[in-house]
Amino acid sequence: MARRHGLRPGLDACRHRHDRGRVTGGPMRVSTPFQRTSDRHLERFILSAVATLIVAATATQSGAVEPPRPHVVIVMIDALRPDHLGAWGKPELRTPHLDRVAEQGVFFRNIFAPMPSSAPSRATILTGRAPHTHGVRINGRNLPLAELTLTELLADNGYTTVSTGRLQRQFDQGFEHVNIGGGELADSLAGVMWDSLKYGDAEDGHVSTDVAPDVRAAIKWMATHGHDEAPTFLWLDMTHNLHEAWRPPPPYDTMFDADYTGRDVSVNPMYSPDLTEREVQHAHALYDGQASFVDSQFGWFTKALTELGLSERTILVVVSDHGTYLGEHDLWQKCPVMFDPVMRSTLIVRQNGVVPAGVQIENLAQLSDVFATILDLAGRPVPDRAAGSSHSLRSTWESKTSVRPAVFMEFCQYKGTASKAIRSEDWLYVYFESVGEIPWGEISPADVLRAKGWPRRLLFDVKADPDLTVNLVDRHPEVERQLRIQLLDWLIASENDLDSR
Repeated sequence: MARRHGLRPGLDACRHRHDRGRVTGGPMRVSTPFQRTSDRHLERFILSAVATLIVAATATQSGAVEPPRPHVVIVMIDALRPDHLGAWGKPELRTPHLDRVAEQGVFFRNIFAPMPSSAPSRATILTGRAPHTHGVRINGRNLPLAELTLTELLADNGYTTVSTGRLQRQFDQGFEHVNIGGGELADSLAGVMWDSLKYGDAEDGHVSTDVAPDVRAAIKWMATHGHDEAPTFLWLDMTHNLHEAWRPPPPYDTMFDADYTGRDVSVNPMYSPDLTEREVQHAHALYDGQASFVDSQFGWFTKALTELGLSERTILVVVSDHGTYLGEHDLWQKCPVMFDPVMRSTLIVRQNGVVPAGVQIENLAQLSDVFATILDLAGRPVPDRAAGSSHSLRSTWESKTSVRPAVFMEFCQYKGTASKAIRSEDWLYVYFESVGEIPWGEISPADVLRAKGWPRRLLFDVKADPDLTVNLVDRHPEVERQLRIQLLDWLIASENDLDSR
């Protein structure tokens, strides 16, 4: 029987600690400004952990033993676009630690999210199933207890399961140790995010992007338990560094655009359709500065793994739940218009001796495949309920073969914004089920601004028109017909067990 919910007292304790910081009688705020992590403090911590490890190793009797089972570490970086990494082929972007891991493993250039939204995409990673199948179609929706998660499967195979950082509500099933870094949980984060999105600027930059406590907690856990016989499954969530507002701390705030003197574009540029080209350029610079900040904190974790002697034993997976619009098509952040900037995710997989180094994969994949890939690398089978929707990506680097001819995407968070999409190597087809019928008051103004005015059917030649500027839907009716048939076939095939929601 799979373990459900791990140690609930640990989760409740974390929530209780955070509740004490709430402000009653109004929108909840977290009064944590942007903070810089003390490199010296982290270095002292790592050196202390290494010293502890040496003492423990000295006390261990020598002798031939079987290689220990690998740890599995998922580093979740919210809204990280792969084309904003140096590894994409842009050396001017300063993400050396993520780039180094990409050089040591496999970097997927065409992996797509199932939905441009955090909770649905993360549920897909954990279950290997599409949002309309696992039932999490909106942020804040609980993951149904009937769903069998990656965490539970690894726990049943003897893994110690740990999370640090933000964890979506009721995604903790199977975790024995939850939120060990004491960071924000989804319950508390929702109020902060909604307040910022709805009303714009926030006092004192109260949306914290300092994930250092979670990184330190992850390092401490691996230093303490990394050489245990039982392997660890660690979910290290670095949310929400790359979510708007983009306000990186010094020196990252001026790293890419030190001469800018214009108006603030760090919060909600979606409400400013009159942004100049110079202001859009600055928004990109802020995002890239934020990415460099994330990279610096990620680097402390990978450095610790190396100094602790754990890199060889660790399956390291770096993944983002979706991308983000940065002014393309006059769109910002996330929306039902499922084009590449918001749907293309980041995925890097590293396992020394198993995953080849320095390989970049162009084949199509989707985030549901992360589920099967991790189980494959950990030596576990994919459960039947996910076998048709999640495919191990091992063949993409071993035999250069694709695991799927197309990827499928959907948006069904709010009434009036439902849409479906299919993307092959040649075409992108987006179908809006009810565009133009968006009721005010039932969804956020942001979704109204981002969705209204789009044609109901969109078809793009992604090879000839990679920026997706020319809608060819009326010129290629047969192509549209074939893609719609594939969409329907996918929906029918994936809806065979909706009673599990």
